[in-house]
Amino acid sequence: MDRKQKYKAKPGCTKKMRERRRHQSTELRRSKRQHVMNAKRVRMTSMCANEEDITVEEVQQMAALIVAKTGDKKEQLRFLKRSFTQGTALIDAFLSVDNAMAALVGILTRSDSDLQLDAAWCLTNIAAGLETHESTVLTHAGPYLVTYLSSGNPPLQDQCAWAIGNIAGGDTKHRDILRDQGAIQALINLLQSSTKNVVKSAAFALSNIAKDKEKCKTLVDEGVLPALVTHLKVSEDNMDVLAECAWVLTYIGATGEHEAALISGGILSALADIAVDVVAKDKDNFNVLTPVLRCLGNICSRPDDAPLKACENKQLMPTVAKLLDSTHRHIRKETLWALSNLTGHAEVCKLALEANLVKPLIEMLHSTQDIKHEVAYTMCNLAYHSTDICQHLLDSGALPAMVPLLKSTDTDTVHLALSFTDMVLRDTENGRQAFEEAQGLTFLEALEYHQNDTLRLQTNEILDNYFYKEADKRTG
Repeated sequence: MDRKQKYKAKPGCTKKMRERRRHQSTELRRSKRQHVMNAKRVRMTSMCANEEDITVEEVQQMAALIVAKTGDKKEQLRFLKRSFTQGTALIDAFLSVDNAMAALVGILTRSDSDLQLDAAWCLTNIAAGLETHESTVLTHAGPYLVTYLSSGNPPLQDQCAWAIGNIAGGDTKHRDILRDQGAIQALINLLQSSTKNVVKSAAFALSNIAKDKEKCKTLVDEGVLPALVTHLKVSEDNMDVLAECAWVLTYIGATGEHEAALISGGILSALADIAVDVVAKDKDNFNVLTPVLRCLGNICSRPDDAPLKACENKQLMPTVAKLLDSTHRHIRKETLWALSNLTGHAEVCKLALEANLVKPLIEMLHSTQDIKHEVAYTMCNLAYHSTDICQHLLDSGALPAMVPLLKSTDTDTVHLALSFTDMVLRDTENGRQAFEEAQGLTFLEALEYHQNDTLRLQTNEILDNYFYKEADKRTG
């Protein structure tokens, strides 16, 4: 029987675990991405750093002036947009004044472009508040914000896209309404703008809209991929735009439904090139590398030929080696996510060995649980594809480093450690000796009656095949 089939037939096979791991990782990283986005939602003014605390009464007084249409509107709006950066209590204070929001939207719809921009800025910062604040902005100003995306006024387009991004960052129902109002196509059109801030804000909004799986399909159907690919290039003045565009692609790739389009559209190859180019300049550039590595891993987790396609850039594996040595734990973890999916292809496993990745991987087995889990997944992929690689891993000291994972409290990690143990014992002559010297048998016997059916069956199969039968032969 083919060794791959033997491995795939194990209880809790890696294919099922890969799907579960992909879903869990997507949800966890989605929540972390949400935290990052929250930090960039509010648009600060140059005066905010030295601004004294503003009171509720002051905001209410200014809102009353806006409603009464008296005084210097420019100064009033400047005051309000600063106020809204100081917390949701001041947003509530503004909204507590009758007709304040209607008056603000009225300024947005005037012909004075400077006042329009300041009003849109205020709306952006209101939408950066609570979900109720997002809803208020959407109800009163949503159609106008979407309309002004096509205004031909880049500063206003930028600010309206930013506001829409904040609205889209909350409830799914808000994203539904924005879609129905035509925001998606208008934002995709803005990706063709010659103004980088406009492209950046449009991509930010699209990345929030792409939180919903069905919205991702709409984005792809309406042509977001060719619009994004034009911005997938590394240059000093394009890094922020590149990062935002990569986040849109990360969400699309996480759905597991658009890999073919991402590959045929040249996006997978572009991401590999970006990783290589960015690391050559700054291997700790987590703003760009985080979405790029994550998207690489997402795309390569399904199609069999995707990992090999990514590695058409011969510097990708050497680049991965550099990333595993990053001073940022976050970068190392994202790299492991990508590598664990890239090594799903046999040829890529050979490239990984040529890039001398085994030693740093073994060293990382002494890290935290989440890092160890990703390393274990990669180790299983490497061992799965070749008996020669199994022997190389054994000779490099991988088995003694993997044995302690057998006592992990995480069942998926234990399954990986058992699978790796099984392959090494089966495909190497001296694997059993190395396993026993690492006290592996003690850990196995502790799992022999595990409450998890999969782990118990897997453990007993290893014990029966490589230890108890041998003992029976000797006593017989």
